[in-house]
Amino acid sequence: AASLILPFRSEVQVLGSRSGMPLSETETAEQYLQRHQINAYLADVVSHLLGERKERAVESVAAYTFKVHAGTHVLHRDYAFISATPHNRRSFLRLLVQAITPLDGRTHVSADEMLDLVQLLCCDFPAEPVRAAMARAHAASTAVAASQMMAAETHRPTISSTFAHLSLATTAAFQVSDVQLPLATALLAVCTQVTFAEFLERAGEVFYACDTRKTLRVSRNVLCLTLQPVMTLEQVPSISANF
Repeated sequence: AASLILPFRSEVQVLGSRSGMPLSETETAEQYLQRHQINAYLADVVSHLLGERKERAVESVAAYTFKVHAGTHVLHRDYAFISATPHNRRSFLRLLVQAITPLDGRTHVSADEMLDLVQLLCCDFPAEPVRAAMARAHAASTAVAASQMMAAETHRPTISSTFAHLSLATTAAFQVSDVQLPLATALLAVCTQVTFAEFLERAGEVFYACDTRKTLRVSRNVLCLTLQPVMTLEQVPSISANF
């Protein structure tokens, strides 16, 4: 599939120049495809075509494109494909929410039970993201309650350790098997984990690098200044406003 895509990249550049509308003054054809992560879908549709080898190949491409646009192309696909692009992740989470929403959101579920529900749509979905999401949500709720209690006792707001718990990259500090959360909370936690997995991991690394005294508390100014290299300047003030 990759060998079929390579000539297509140069052809895109030719078509762009012929049309009189350059892709970008600073962006090559390959960079454009990478930015929109088109190569993943080109490789996937070629794989489907070669696997099915239907006579009406153009109609098969059109049907695949429709599924990608509708977000149904990720149903029962492997985890590697689901996590490959942001669109795939959003599409999978939309299907997951649609499947779980009819259930009673107040019902408490464990990490293993939540994993079973997720694996109905993706059979090889790994356990770690679900367990990390459940542990993080449980820790966040505990940290918020503790922070509110401390603020009430001292009569002044404090910078809680909520961000540290939200950013934990591992679940070693928690007995995840003992954690049970309302289904609606667990679903939101999984959606957050899948959508922002890389950011949460990086944010955790940044937080603990700033927390030199190991107190699970960091000055908001120090945190924002440290996060600037990995975030846009517009995002940093919104982060600091929440602490």
